[in-house]
Order: sequence, then C-alpha cells, then structure tokens
Amino acid sequence: KVDVSRLPQAEDVVQDRVSSGDWQTQGEAEQALQDSLREVMPGILFSGSANFFSSGGDSIKAIQVLSRLRGLGWSVDMKAVYRAPTLAALAAQLVPLEGSADPFDPRGPITLSGMQHWWSEGYAGSGRNTFAQYVVWRMAERPSATALQMALRDVAQAHPALGMRFLPRDDGAIEQRFEAGAAAIAFVELAATTDPIADVALDLAQQLDVAAGPLGVSALVSNDSGFALILAVHHAIVDGVSWRVLGSDLQAAYAARCRSVDPELVRPTNAYRDWHQALAQHAELVPDEDPELAYWRARAEEDRVPSSAPRTVADSTEIAVELDSPSVLSLLSDAHEVYRTQADELLLAAFVPALATWSQNSMVRIELERHGRT
Repeated sequence: KVDVSRLPQAEDVVQDRVSSGDWQTQGEAEQALQDSLREVMPGILFSGSANFFSSGGDSIKAIQVLSRLRGLGWSVDMKAVYRAPTLAALAAQLVPLEGSADPFDPRGPITLSGMQHWWSEGYAGSGRNTFAQYVVWRMAERPSATALQMALRDVAQAHPALGMRFLPRDDGAIEQRFEAGAAAIAFVELAATTDPIADVALDLAQQLDVAAGPLGVSALVSNDSGFALILAVHHAIVDGVSWRVLGSDLQAAYAARCRSVDPELVRPTNAYRDWHQALAQHAELVPDEDPELAYWRARAEEDRVPSSAPRTVADSTEIAVELDSPSVLSLLSDAHEVYRTQADELLLAAFVPALATWSQNSMVRIELERHGRT
C-alpha cells in the first residue's frame, strides 16, 4: 500500500522545478553541465540541487546532454544521470575526456543487431532497400538549397553509420561493413508538385541501396502549402530515436552554413562496432531456459481479445485526445517525481484498465514497439 502521508506535495514538486533559480556554478565541470542543459532544455532555470528527471529530463535528453558534454571535453557514464540525486552531484562525476574510439572502425564485418537480423531475414529483393523511415520539415519560406546541401553533407560526416554497406554473403546471409568516405545523404531539388508529400517520400526511398549506397536521400519540394524538406534514411541504421538527434544536427548545421561558418557537430561517442558487440553479448547473458523468459513467452501466446473485436485497419477507429498545457507539463515532469516513471508508462497504466474492461479480461496482451535498437 502507498503511504500517502510520505508522498511529496504536488505544489512542492512544481516549485522545485520552476523556481530553482539560476545555477551559480562552481568550477569548469558544473559550468559545462549547465551549458549543455541549457542547450538541450532551453527555457528551464536549473539549480545545483535540482534533479534532472524532475526538471523535465528523460533518457533521450540525457543522451543529448552527454553528447554535448563530450563536445565540451567532458565524459560521464549514463548510469550516473539516473543515480545522481542532484545536478551538482552529477557534475562532480564528470571527468575530462581523453579521446574516444574511432566511430568509423573499418576492420572487417560488424555483428548485426537483433533488429537488423530480423530485417535481413524478413525482407528480400527490392523490399530490402526500401525498408526506410522518413521525416518531413515544412517551411513557409524557400530555404537556401546551397546551405541545405552543405548541411546535409555535414550531418552525414558526423554520423558515419550513413557509410554502412549491407552486403550478401555466399551463404545468403547479410554482413555489414563500413565503406571509407561513403557516408553521404543524396540531395535533389524537385519542381513544384501536387502529389501528396507521403507519395513523394515513398518515391524518394526507392533510391536507397543498402549494398551500393546511398542509405540516406533527401529532396526539397514545394507545393501550395510552401516548402518541405524530405529526408529518407534506411531503417537498418535509424530508428524513431535517431530523428531527434539528426534533426537537431541538421538545424544547427544549416544555421551555421547560412552564416558561412563551419558547424561544430558532436562526433559519435563510441565505435559502432563496440555497440553491436555489446548488444550480442547482452543477449547471450539470457539463457533460453531462463524461467522468466519462459513465463513471458507463454504470456505472449495468450490472446484474450474478444473474437468480435476489430482486427483490421479498415475496422479500426482513431480517437484523438488533446491535453491542455498544465496537463502536458504534469505528464512530462511532475507526475514522475515519486516513482521515476516516464510518460508512456503512465499512459499505458491508464490504457490497461480501459482495455481490460472492454475485453472483459483481467489479463490483456499489449505488444509495444519502442525504438528498435535492441
């Protein structure tokens, strides 16, 4: 049971977040952390006694903060972000950066991740090339095509995975390798179009080639609504989380090129090869006979949704709910103070009782797809 008397008062939580005041930093490490926080989370006044997550931080923002810290010459383990009770305590764990692994690392083939195995085994022929994600940035005014093309080149050079090649072996399997100097995002400037942007993006993805490249392609198009930049990248090297980083880098690079200066984009923190090897080793730590794994696999076989329930897209209905600003603020920050939850966990907690009532079952299987990195 929850001891309500020991829970923090809601107004105290909000007060700690918004009235923390300006952080009077002490030393280079605290200053570097404050600068990184302000860049990633503008508009929030941090204090050394504030907690990163109760101040609106999440795992993605933590990655961005650590990335910017590396650009300033500091390093800290991700675990420290979760364990440090205050930002001052986190700053105390920063250490000067002493070089990093070469992210290009061209030595031989690289282990496929779990998602890449799934993709390589489930897709064949041209479908293997067009398994992509795309993002559209809409603009009211026409951007500089020259600056935009240079910015795309800068982003490609900062993210060496765009130089990956997926090559078929004699046994039919796929192996991935870096190709030196191959990281690039193709750019085309199209004439005005009346076609839906989604159709243009799908046509753009047809230009992707996992074996010969490119793995990223972009187009600047115009229509009655203004201008749009479409960027399509193969899903084998990007996921839903990647776009926040790519978008931020592209915005920074474009702004720099418009000022005729070179952008300062943060290089990858670890070698791509090391990350994939760590994933493979982690998977080996869970034996097939693990009792918890067997339990959850058995639960996955259960399907207690009523047979009369809609099971196709055509039969489904989309319901949109819009929250007001105070509710959004609470959902993204204040509500997580007690149990250190995230917004998607709270939304799922609210969704489960409704689904259980509708299905008339106390146990309902929900399949969740996250960013796909594991």
